[in-house]
Amino acid sequence: MQCRFFREKWMKYFVVSDIHAHYDELIQALKDAGWFEYKGKKKLIICGDVMDRGPTAKQLQEFILELMDQDLVILVKGNHETLMMNMLDDICRDPKDIISDWSHHWSNGTLNSALQLVDMTYEEYKQAPMAFASKLADALRLIISRRFLL
Repeated sequence: MQCRFFREKWMKYFVVSDIHAHYDELIQALKDAGWFEYKGKKKLIICGDVMDRGPTAKQLQEFILELMDQDLVILVKGNHETLMMNMLDDICRDPKDIISDWSHHWSNGTLNSALQLVDMTYEEYKQAPMAFASKLADALRLIISRRFLL
């Protein structure tokens, strides 16, 4: 009985990394690990590379925001979060610089993930890069500047 009392007070940690905007794969991994069934105190620790490259950045962002609202997640900033913030700085400095298909941000998938987060197409981005930058700053502020550990 006494051991059970102490066990109920312990926090269970689930740890993942390098999600790269693959929401479905994260959800499956959490199901496999028992995240959704576990009713005790728990936290999900995500060790970097959350949003960059994958096909479901928007879904992943919404899921993480829900976890944040419930204080169920700890985020550690990875190099891909830094890439996304650098891209935002580059757009603000020179919007035409990353429109090229040969830009670093295009070729590594950062721009694609950012377009998903702000619900814009590449053509819309090319027409209004500063509007894109403003929307992206808002989207990143929701996650990166609010809760990431450096």
